[in-house]
Amino acid sequence: MSLESSTNSSSFYNTIYKSRLNILELLSVQGYNVEDYHGYSTGELHSMINNKQLDMILENKDTNKPKIYVKYFAIVHKSIKTNHITTMIEDLVHTEQLLTKNDIIFIITHDNPNDTIINELKKIWEQEGINIIVYSLKRLQFNILNHEMVPPHVILSDEEKNDFLKKYNIVDPHTQIPQISRFDPVACAIFLKPGQICKITRPSKTSIKGIYYRYCINN
Repeated sequence: MSLESSTNSSSFYNTIYKSRLNILELLSVQGYNVEDYHGYSTGELHSMINNKQLDMILENKDTNKPKIYVKYFAIVHKSIKTNHITTMIEDLVHTEQLLTKNDIIFIITHDNPNDTIINELKKIWEQEGINIIVYSLKRLQFNILNHEMVPPHVILSDEEKNDFLKKYNIVDPHTQIPQISRFDPVACAIFLKPGQICKITRPSKTSIKGIYYRYCINN
């Protein structure tokens, strides 16, 4: 089945519909203003799919946090290649200047990223400091943060991070704190970037909850 015919199928519409609900929920949890992207009718969403107009750009209620551009790549191409990512950066950051290098590009694809794409994302972070997340439509058929086996993950603010490092006399968080990959599905779902620390609250059989911290790495 061609991409054109698949985008017109009812099953593909349902897949997009669920993914949109879940990405908006993930964004809302992290404090992004999602109001402008709610309330579309079935007909309007069909039209947006057919016209390839599903992309979203959102600002956070906390002005110190980055903007995020959600790119529905899955309705344009079957698979993503490194040159597609290069073009997105050029268009969004350099030409149209919708984003800065401090903002986030969240790309929704048909499939999970392969090793070539992951290595490209690592290189872009190392060389340009741009946080790009590639997340599949399949993963967005549910909200991973709502899964009973996933404890709450909260990103520490810069101030909270500094207080945490001082409290525990941590000089080198990269070696002194347990790590979480930026490509971990939960890390992607909370838009975690390398260098940040997230707090994980795990339930306990006793009344005391377990608090754990993970340092995000570009790996």
